[in-house]
Amino acid sequence: KFMLKKLFGFLIFAAGIVLGGSAHSRELPDFTDLVEKQGPAVVNISTTSALMAQPEIGTYCISKAGLNTMTRCFARELGPQGVRVNAISCGVIKTAMGDHTLNDPGRYADMMKINPLKRPGYPEEVASTALFLATEASSYSTGLILQVDGGVLA
Repeated sequence: KFMLKKLFGFLIFAAGIVLGGSAHSRELPDFTDLVEKQGPAVVNISTTSALMAQPEIGTYCISKAGLNTMTRCFARELGPQGVRVNAISCGVIKTAMGDHTLNDPGRYADMMKINPLKRPGYPEEVASTALFLATEASSYSTGLILQVDGGVLA
């Protein structure tokens, strides 16, 4: 299931874990009306797991690595039409999806070992990054995968 938010001429595109089904069976959004507007932006939500192989969630890691590549490809393909395409690569964020790490003492300790800021991120931190990428504040940025991970991939 894809979550798509269209706000003020930009898109936030986030997909969590989806079980089953082939890629070609998924219906992707139509970007036609977005492309027709001046200065539109697409912001994909990715994860540090796209760059760090992790046990038990291999298909998730692979799908987010694909999203990162899609972000860069779309940036090149849609850039000439004035569409900017970027992504946010999130670390562990205090959301329902992050609970498997935050509520497991062993996983949480492992995360703290590799997280220089020694804390999880907050949804508001991801949202403010998305707002930056979606607005004219980042008007010369496209194909960017911006880390919001507490320094995990530093």
